[in-house]
Amino acid sequence: RDSIIAEGLRRPGIVAVEVSIAENRYLPVGEDVMVLVVAGDVRENVLSAMQSMLDAIKKTATRKIEHFE
Repeated sequence: RDSIIAEGLRRPGIVAVEVSIAENRYLPVGEDVMVLVVAGDVRENVLSAMQSMLDAIKKTATRKIEHFE
């Protein structure tokens, strides 16, 4: 996760990145799984960085386990 944040901060116009992932606990339906905040100079830079970081986090830093009752 740290390497993904560092990569995001190297993108043009990005000044801050914060990521919080709910880990190692049961999450009820509707609970936030992840919060990703990206601050930057213009919307295009922020949205591009956010999308690439979200894809990278979902691919490499998280996993999903579904429980059915």
